[in-house]
This record gives sequence, C-alpha cells and structure tokens, in this order.
Amino acid sequence: MSSDPHPAIAADYRMLYGKLYAVFLQQFGPAYSACIEDAIQHAFYRSIKTWGTENVPENRENWLYIVARNDLLNQMRHQGRFVKNTPVIAETVHEDFPAGDLRLQTLLFLAGRRNINTKAKVLFVLKNIFGLSVSEIAQNTLHASEAVYKSTNRSRKLLYNSSGPGEVQEAANRASGREIALVEEILYGVFNIGFDSFCEKSEMIINPDLCAEALALAGILHRKYRRTPTSNLIALFCFHISRIPAKTGNHRFVPFFQQDRTQWDRDFMAMGFRYLKKPDELQQYYIEALIAGKYMTTSSYGKDFWQEIIRLYNMLLQCTDSPIVRLNVSYCYYRAGNDAEAIRLLDLVTGVLPENHTYLTLVRAAIYKNKDPEYAKSHLREIREKTRQKVRREHLSDFPGFDTFDTI
Repeated sequence: MSSDPHPAIAADYRMLYGKLYAVFLQQFGPAYSACIEDAIQHAFYRSIKTWGTENVPENRENWLYIVARNDLLNQMRHQGRFVKNTPVIAETVHEDFPAGDLRLQTLLFLAGRRNINTKAKVLFVLKNIFGLSVSEIAQNTLHASEAVYKSTNRSRKLLYNSSGPGEVQEAANRASGREIALVEEILYGVFNIGFDSFCEKSEMIINPDLCAEALALAGILHRKYRRTPTSNLIALFCFHISRIPAKTGNHRFVPFFQQDRTQWDRDFMAMGFRYLKKPDELQQYYIEALIAGKYMTTSSYGKDFWQEIIRLYNMLLQCTDSPIVRLNVSYCYYRAGNDAEAIRLLDLVTGVLPENHTYLTLVRAAIYKNKDPEYAKSHLREIREKTRQKVRREHLSDFPGFDTFDTI
C-alpha cells in the first residue's frame, strides 16, 4: 500500500491482507491474481478514507471483504476478463467473509508450482500472504526493489496460466511431502526475515508480526499433517521468539551474549522443548533447534561449549550447504580459540556472500581484531557507513569493540 493502514486495523493488516488474498485466489482462480491484489489495496485505501475515527465498522474483516469483492467483480466486468466458468463463480461468491483461514491452502498451492523457483515463491508469499510492500521486502531481504518487483510480477504471470477456480483447494488436498517440505522452507525463510529485520523505517531489529504469523501458519501445518520436521520448525521458532523481549532495550539492539536472561519468555522456551522431536535421520530444523536450545540453557560459554556447537553445526552442514551456516561455524571456531580454522572457513564464504554482507563483515572484524586491528576496524567502519537502518547503525556505533555478532 502507498499509505499506512487505518489505525483500527494496523495491528492485523498483514494477516487480513493474506487472508483476503487467499480467499479470492480460491474463489476466482490464479489467473486473476493481479486483479485480486488491486482490489485488496483499494479496499484498504477506502477504509482510510471513509472510516475516520467514529465510523469503524463492527466487523472490519467483513467490510474489507465486501468492498474488495465488489471492486474485483467490477474490474473483471470492465476489463472483459471473465474466463470460462468464472461468471457462475462470480454470481455465487460468498456475500460475507468465509469462515476459516485459507492461507495454508494457498501456500501449498504455490509450493506445487514447479515453474516458480523457491526464492521467487518466498518473495511472492511475503507480498501476498504476509502483506509486505515491495520496498519492505527489498529492505528485509537485501534485494533491490526492482528485482523484487520483477520477481513477483513474473510469478504472477506464471500463475496466470494455472487452472481456474478450485485449483487452490485441489492442490492443497493432493499436497505431497515435497510440497509440505517446501511450505516449511518458505515459512522458515519468512520467519528469519522477520526475526532479523532490515526495514529502514522500523525502530526495531525484529518484525514480531511476521514472526507470529509464520509461527501460526506452521502450527496449522503441523495440526494438519503431524510431520516431525514441522514440529522441530515450531520448536526453533519458539526458541527465537522467547528472546524477543530481551533482543532490544530502549530502542537499541542487544546482542545475544549481553541479553538479560530474566527477560526471556519462559513459556515460549517450554513450548520449544515440547515441540522438539528427535527424527529418525538428520533434519535441518532439529539441529538448528538443538543449537538454539543449547545457547539458551548453558551455564558457561567456554571452549567445551563451543566445541559442542561446532559439532552440531558440522552435522547441520550435512543437511544444508548454506554459506550462513559456514559463517556461523567460522565464528564458533574463533570463539573456541582456533583462529586458523575460523579464517579458513571465512575465506570459503568470502565471494559467495556479497562483500558488504553485514554478518560477514562483523565476523571478519571479530576474527581479525587482534591479528590486524586496523583491517578489522576499516571493515567495521565501512559497514557502519553503509547501514541505513537506524537501530543497526546506532548499535554498531555503540560497540566499537567489535563483538557484536549475534550468532543465533
């Protein structure tokens, strides 16, 4: 949206956007994705113009649905874009907002589109299921706005060639383990973007709404399919969410090792351990949840701790060849006192990650602070100058002694 949502729905805007998109996609079919997006935007815009402070409808969700539905039908009539079977669907479309949350079905449908790659699916989901603008997606994913726009537009065009109404539900009903795993991967990516937000306008380093919505949808996914990987994904989310109260203070970022543990949410920690399930074979989310749990429950961060974390990360590398995982291992070797191995691993990811990658720069500065202080400081100064998000820039200014890297 070009304007902020009406205050009466600001807190639920992203959820409402995604629910509306999911409902209309199921009712009208993927071919009308562009019209659906426009209709929802127009409905939110009208709420800003007509509600004021005293005219907020009792059922805001239903008001937005009706306005967006009528706008969508008008677009289709004026553009002459009714396709086979659509007039019947249009005439019998629900008068009121349908019960239930159809976002999971929409995610399963998108996961099954073989002609759209995973990265493009994540960007498309961020916009249409989680309600982020193109500029917000660009800031949070570190992609250029033009690249985000082109990617989501390309995905929309590819969806245009999908089947008509009913395809979303059919795709959800026949979802395979591969599609469910891809939904887990999408939710994992969405959560990480929310937990480590680079949005320039935000005063926080976290987008708690995005984290909460990813967790909610993971919960729905788990209740439907009861998969061990989903359970471990929820455990990982819960461990991270439990630290949110301590991750910022007085609008400042607080690194993990400086956080006040008494502020951690014990209920979410307990929930994380309840959902943690040992799989029959190595699984990425299980290992990551184990690492997060050990960070949060250890009484000492000595060499033995770091050796155990390195062992777990090496197991994780059997599941994923992520350069971020290798960067974390590099940092752990540095903390364990093995600078030579830390530098060797750092060199492996240099060139894979962008040279101005925030965490790559911070790890490099930490490792080289004693070996070559000027080299380390120059990198830290460079990333501080390039950082646009106020809370991160202030954090880098507050901690000139380098060890600002938050490893989990």
